[in-house]
Amino acid sequence: MSKILHRRLTVYFVFGLAVLAINVGVSYYHILQLIRNNASVTHSQEVIITLERMLSTLKDAETGQRGYLLTGATRYLQPYNSAIAQINQRVEQLQSLTRDNANQQGRLAFLKPVINQKLSELDQTIQLGQQNKLEAARRIVLSNRGKQLMDQIRLTVADMQQEEADLLVLRSQQSRDSIRQTTLALSLIAILTLLLLVGFYALITRDLTRRKRAEAALQRSAQRLAILHDIDRAILEAHSSLEIAQSAIARLCYLVPCRQALLLRYDFEAGEAQILGNSSNGKVSRLAVGTRLPLASVLPNVEPSSPLTLSNPPHAAEALEATCLTNLLPEPTDEHETCLTLRLKSESTLVGELRLLGAHVATLTPEQREISQEVANQLAIALEQAQLREQLQQNATELENRVLERTAQLQAANTELEAFGYSVSHDLRAPLRAMQGFTQALLEDYQEALDEVGQDYAHRISKAAQRMDTLIEDLLAYSRLSRAELQLQPIDLTALVSEILAQLDLEIRQRHAQITVVPPLLSVMGHRVTLVQVLTNLLMNALKFVGAGVQPRIKIWAETQPDGVRLWVKDNGISIAPQHQERIFRVFERLHGTEAYPGTGIGLAIVRKGVERMGGRVGVESCPTQGSQFWLELPQAQS
Repeated sequence: MSKILHRRLTVYFVFGLAVLAINVGVSYYHILQLIRNNASVTHSQEVIITLERMLSTLKDAETGQRGYLLTGATRYLQPYNSAIAQINQRVEQLQSLTRDNANQQGRLAFLKPVINQKLSELDQTIQLGQQNKLEAARRIVLSNRGKQLMDQIRLTVADMQQEEADLLVLRSQQSRDSIRQTTLALSLIAILTLLLLVGFYALITRDLTRRKRAEAALQRSAQRLAILHDIDRAILEAHSSLEIAQSAIARLCYLVPCRQALLLRYDFEAGEAQILGNSSNGKVSRLAVGTRLPLASVLPNVEPSSPLTLSNPPHAAEALEATCLTNLLPEPTDEHETCLTLRLKSESTLVGELRLLGAHVATLTPEQREISQEVANQLAIALEQAQLREQLQQNATELENRVLERTAQLQAANTELEAFGYSVSHDLRAPLRAMQGFTQALLEDYQEALDEVGQDYAHRISKAAQRMDTLIEDLLAYSRLSRAELQLQPIDLTALVSEILAQLDLEIRQRHAQITVVPPLLSVMGHRVTLVQVLTNLLMNALKFVGAGVQPRIKIWAETQPDGVRLWVKDNGISIAPQHQERIFRVFERLHGTEAYPGTGIGLAIVRKGVERMGGRVGVESCPTQGSQFWLELPQAQS
């Protein structure tokens, strides 16, 4: 019997060891799975928060830039410079965080040059503003380019956030599945272990007790992870600070034993502390959510205007246990109740505090204290981001109101300008026509009564009146380009150039000009009437500005550029010195007298204004004795 008993005990013992080994292996595997899943969830949260920070930083830069351009106040450059200093750090952080995700790395590779373009546009407008060229900077801001870049950034960031959110849901589900699998595995092993107790209860009683304690700890850990994940989701899904606070502390009170939890956010500029969350386990509290209290009652001996950072915190410890202030929290129900205060800090800024009140607060386990601190840290980041979003929305609203006001002013100015243009077109040109008419009548009817000098004077008056009429016409054309609404459409440059050359056929034949068109000239997005005026001015200049006795030779061709189509008009005329190549596009800028080359000095200004109104660029290249090459660049029409 002893041999049989010994054999059975040996079998039971070996079987028990095998079961124990399996238990340890399965538990270790699932715990590792839980740790990995938790790390993956935390990683996804960090990516989402970093994306939000990066987008918020870029919006801060744009808000500062627009505030500076609208007001001219340099104080708006402070948030702009701060955002510019941080944006690259945010992008590098995202590069590091997403190195294990090829999709995210691809989006980030697309996003980085777009951000650089946006930053370049912001820097360009700021520099123009600092050079007192606010109108030029505002035209850039009001153009569609900056909005398109910002829309691309928002869409790309939204795609990255959506992928991380999907990963977060998947990983949270995997974590819950791991918890269920762990619980199921432990339950099955516990049943097998209980069956073994029939044979050797006395041998494994101590081990069974320890195992039960380990299972209970594992279950508590799994519960903690599940609730913390619920808090994370609540923070990500909430929009306002109040929603975040209420959702978080309600779950915290379920996890940590306390009678009441109170969440406050500091406002040092206003010298106030706002109650964002108040959970009293179903009891009525006299402190409603949203109540504002004097900051001095929460942080004694601290100046409301002085910023608080980690280097000079109002309390030495991060978690301070003390009797709660009677003017802030309800009085303890008995002498054993205490208060645990947790500071909410984001980076180096003190955001607020989380207070837990109850009889068991003083005896919280290290695990419960750790949970409370984790929740406080998460809340600090979430509240700061929510506050930034709220401030950004407020700034955006103010900026929109200012833009509407400025738009109304511009519309009024345009109305006055149209009235002025009408007056110039009718009232000012009427006396000129009278001068021309009477001068012509004087020459025709009284030519014999005038000597040679008198006739010369009359001819001079007629020519001067004609030049003035041409000048007024060019000024009106330039003014119309500045305020007209241009509807862009696809234009075939080959057909358009042929049409313009046909209109200039008489001028071309009189000057014996040789014109070469190199097909194909491609198609662009433009305004037909404006483009006809632009190209006509360029061709007329190429015909007119040539040396005496030189046959005009003009070559026209087009080429594809990264930003569109560039059309060239090359001539063999007089060259333009480098220092004058920018001047010639200004109004009334002339390099030669009207006796040598007649004109108003507005033609190239009309060219630049028309091309810019169509969303393009214009320029010139010129070398001595080799003529000039004017080019204009417009967006290419989609085939």
